[in-house]
Amino acid sequence: MVAKYFNPYTDFGFKKLFGEEGSKDLLIDFLNQLLPIHHQIQQLTFKNTENLPDTIAERKAIFDIYCESRTGDKFIVEMQEQYEQYKKSLVQYLEIKNVFDTAFEEGEKVGIEKGEKVGIEQGIERGIEKVAKALKEQNIAIEIIVESTGLSYQAIQRI
Repeated sequence: MVAKYFNPYTDFGFKKLFGEEGSKDLLIDFLNQLLPIHHQIQQLTFKNTENLPDTIAERKAIFDIYCESRTGDKFIVEMQEQYEQYKKSLVQYLEIKNVFDTAFEEGEKVGIEKGEKVGIEQGIERGIEKVAKALKEQNIAIEIIVESTGLSYQAIQRI
């Protein structure tokens, strides 16, 4: 038995239904129902040009319809069914995104931990300087302040 129907979502089906000069008006009307006002099609040209990718990871594109909007903008409408290839490129994208997100989160975590460590160290230094200043104001011998705080003789003199 021969099939009586075709799938308009496939490249073949779409071209069979809309890809002939006699169906241009039907196609323009169909696409204008889908497109925003600023992309309403005034004129279209059928092409069958394959755009091969530079790397294996990129998708092959088949540009079927070259369009010009009423405002003079030019754009391409592409219809193809390459779900397996789309799924593969989506998985690759998600893997790269996950690596990036993880690296960012780890970097942020390290940055926060390092910032906390630096902040604690600076707080301790300021606390020691405050104690040294209080001892100095009480006329405690500088040698005792050096021994008690671990600060240098010059640092205590500057306080």
